[in-house]
Amino acid sequence: MDIIPELVKVCDVMHMYDNSVTPFRIFKKRKNEYFFWENEFWDESGIQALVGVNLKGANLEK
Repeated sequence: MDIIPELVKVCDVMHMYDNSVTPFRIFKKRKNEYFFWENEFWDESGIQALVGVNLKGANLEK
C-alpha cells in the first residue's frame, strides 16, 4: 500500500475500489482531475492518506 501514492503520480487514469463488502469505487484519477466517493469504511481523510493527494477542491460525486 505504500506504493499507491507513487502510482497515482505516474498514472493518467486510475480507479480504486474498496472490496470490503461489495466493490465500491472510492477514488478516480483522470489526467489532473481527482474524484472520490466516501462510504462507511473510507472518508475523505482516509482516501487522501491512501492516495497521497490533497482532495480539497476535488470533485465529490454522489
